[in-house]
Amino acid sequence: MTTKVIRKSWGSRLGDSIKGILFGLILFIGSFVLLWGNEGEAGRKFMELTDVSLAAVEVASETIREGNEGSLVHTTGKATTPNVLVDPVFELSAQAIRLRRSVEMYQWRENQSRETRTRLGGGEETVITYSHETVWSGNLINSSGFEDPSPERVNPAAMPYDDWSAVASQVNLGSFSLDDALVRGMNFYESLPPRQVTLPENAQTSGQYIYIGQNPASPAVGDTRITFQIVPESNVSVIAQQRNAILTPWRSSRQSNFFIIRQGNLTLEQMIQDAEDAVRTLAWILRGVGWLVMFIGLNMIFRPLSVIGDVIPFLGRLVGGGIAIAAFLVSAILSLITIGVAWVFVRPMIGIPLLILAGVLLGLQIARGIQSKKQAAPEPVAPPAQ
Repeated sequence: MTTKVIRKSWGSRLGDSIKGILFGLILFIGSFVLLWGNEGEAGRKFMELTDVSLAAVEVASETIREGNEGSLVHTTGKATTPNVLVDPVFELSAQAIRLRRSVEMYQWRENQSRETRTRLGGGEETVITYSHETVWSGNLINSSGFEDPSPERVNPAAMPYDDWSAVASQVNLGSFSLDDALVRGMNFYESLPPRQVTLPENAQTSGQYIYIGQNPASPAVGDTRITFQIVPESNVSVIAQQRNAILTPWRSSRQSNFFIIRQGNLTLEQMIQDAEDAVRTLAWILRGVGWLVMFIGLNMIFRPLSVIGDVIPFLGRLVGGGIAIAAFLVSAILSLITIGVAWVFVRPMIGIPLLILAGVLLGLQIARGIQSKKQAAPEPVAPPAQ
């Protein structure tokens, strides 16, 4: 474990913070683009799912009806394939819809932790502590780029094997065939223990792995473990377009290639509900990201004020805390307004309450500011009695 100390003068910090104003403005403006675009995309997807629920026709996978040609259909059944997929290196084979190989190597990794202190006069001191550990990683870690290199901590220059995957060329669902896009949408992977494989030198099977090294219980740097996973033949539920006995993506009125494929026997209503839940979850994640980007942008815009205050560290912390609180409230209000306006055009029953909430928060902040000014104003002095 080693440490490195980086010192910055007050002038250098102030210059950096002033330069950061431009980047802060970019983040601030970009947050509106992200929030608006996210709400528009979420609204489009919700409307698309409404279209799907109205247009989809229930069909049996065992029988193809010509009258449903070109229609959006919902069906369930067992997805099967006549193909046998074979790993070209280890010759592991499986009758499966998808097969993939994942490779990990035991390597050194450098970690760092930072502690920053502000000194009297506005200067800043950052202490960086470097530590090292060995981990299993699917990516090659370049030990020559370590801040604290050592001949005792050197990783191999290359992975011994690459990740690999294969997809069945023919997948059937009852009397239907599945389009390649639907097949690649089947990510229901499960582990496949290595069996009847060709082992390289110094390799052995250990549980779910092919292990290349001396002792799986005590791995050394450079040891490698390889796992296999398959998407097996299994029951699936599909919403897609019927076209020439093939289930293929549906070109929706929203101009997207739409399909859903899930493992298990699910009703149309269950699949639509699951899809809506996924859209809702992603929308909330991106709302949080949009708010965070706006919050960071505002902090960067007003960062020079806290750096100026850092001439006296206690004062700088007070100013920085005040900026953070103000940025939190402003970004929350502006995010709500952006989201609300976007939804007013799609679902007013969602957009209007959000705008009302933003208005209430804004009103509370204005009222609080007025009250603070009244409390800070000096009381009038009564004239002396005559």
